Amino acid sequence: MNERTAHSPQPTARRAAAFSLALVLLAAACTSGADETTSSTTIVVENSSTTTTTVTSRPPLDEDGFYLALMWHQHQPLYPKDENGVVTRPWVRLHAAKDYWDMAELVSHYPDLRVTFNLTPVLLLQLEEIMNGTRDSYWVHTETPADDLTIDEKEFLNERFF
Repeated sequence: MNERTAHSPQPTARRAAAFSLALVLLAAACTSGADETTSSTTIVVENSSTTTTTVTSRPPLDEDGFYLALMWHQHQPLYPKDENGVVTRPWVRLHAAKDYWDMAELVSHYPDLRVTFNLTPVLLLQLEEIMNGTRDSYWVHTETPADDLTIDEKEFLNERFF
């Protein structure tokens, strides 16, 4: 397994099907109405078998509704630094710049929605280090002008960026 696949796994067909099934079941649990109705959902995932789920909708258990707790647990392992103090992996910076920010920004569009973001201490430590100027090896490689890159640096970029 190379470095890229070890730290950024692609969703599998099985995960996609399980997630879709969970959404269907959650939607069925959230529906209200006095009559029992049956609906069928077919989930087709590329390179996988077809899953058909039949869900019977029932009246909600509590006529006043129910409470749903959304909690996002954000974490990263403590990535090592090399002899120059450069972090060997880019994942904290990349997730902070994209995923963590995007999730918080998305929630801001729903002012009545209440969610919990749990950030682990080791993630907070690494985010603070980034704010204070710590860089990762991927970042360092992008600061070198292309004409000044060594053969090893070019191989690093070619294997990881393209």
